Amino acid sequence: GAATNALSSLAENPMCQSMIAAAGAIAPLVSMAQYAPDMLKLGALSALDVLSVNNADVVRQLGTEGAPEVLQGLASMGSGLLREEAKGFSTRLSEQPTAKRLNDQEHAKAARQTRQRYDGVRQRAFRRMQGWGDDAPNGQG
Repeated sequence: GAATNALSSLAENPMCQSMIAAAGAIAPLVSMAQYAPDMLKLGALSALDVLSVNNADVVRQLGTEGAPEVLQGLASMGSGLLREEAKGFSTRLSEQPTAKRLNDQEHAKAARQTRQRYDGVRQRAFRRMQGWGDDAPNGQG
């Protein structure tokens, strides 16, 4: 789980993003998104989503590795938060090939926003697990 957080953070940099993908991270992350417990699935989705930002090669790899089918399964059978993120990621993934190529600064901003969204989802999940629900004040739960 910690590794997916690190990959998400590193992938904010376009060069690191390309290196992570070239090192073969996509297939194990897709597998993790399919078979791991829900919190680890969220981490894998986060890493994959950030890796796909502004990167047509990663989008192609995701297709080759079966990510669209995994996302479809999670969107229909996962837990509530997981379903929401899988649906959103699936939509973003289908839009990627038509998206305008971002410069490095725009890439970093878009990737950071993606990572931070997943950080918020994980915090909501932790609050739910601790019985706080989604209405818990920040810092509690």
